[in-house]
Amino acid sequence: MQNLLLAEAIQQHTGYVCRPCGEIAQACHSGRCGERCLVLLDMDAPQIDKHAWLDSLQQLCSKYCVMLFNATIGDGSEGLVLRYPQVRGVLFQNTNMEQLGLSINRVLAGDYWLPREWLISHFERSRSVRQLATKGAGDSPLEKQLTEAELKILRLLAIGRKNAEIAEELHISANTVKTHLYNLFRKLKVTSRVQAVLWANEHLPEPSAEP
Repeated sequence: MQNLLLAEAIQQHTGYVCRPCGEIAQACHSGRCGERCLVLLDMDAPQIDKHAWLDSLQQLCSKYCVMLFNATIGDGSEGLVLRYPQVRGVLFQNTNMEQLGLSINRVLAGDYWLPREWLISHFERSRSVRQLATKGAGDSPLEKQLTEAELKILRLLAIGRKNAEIAEELHISANTVKTHLYNLFRKLKVTSRVQAVLWANEHLPEPSAEP
């Protein structure tokens, strides 16, 4: 009922058609072909596996944008923004309808709606990575900060392995893989798999051949 009332309020305030969807298939079938669509993902819904939901959306509806709402500090929203390119906005709890309407319009226009402090933080991290890259790849102190498990996952990532394949090869769960990826992204100060692979190709030595 609460989501239905919110959908009606958004539709009245913005003029966009808004429908509550519990399943990923519903979200994908709600949009019309050729139209730009936005999915609002409730961060305060514990029954939703956010990673699984976004993984499925990325596979089924890659053109859709996502905005996280009802977010709180420390709930993992920042990690989702870094990991999934489709996530283009974050709204914290107690956001008023005026801000909600403005953020929806901005994201549907192709913009981002993210906390300013996040942008500053990631700008500083990116600058640090560039400064480290100019020093060459001969000695990488960052490599020493990675655990053995993180190094294994990074090497598999560099040869194109997907999360499920990494989990199967290392005999760990997919959620454990995601946790390791989040940690190594943070340590390397990168924001995407592509950047992590580029870092690995530049800094990690070739694995020694087995006799």
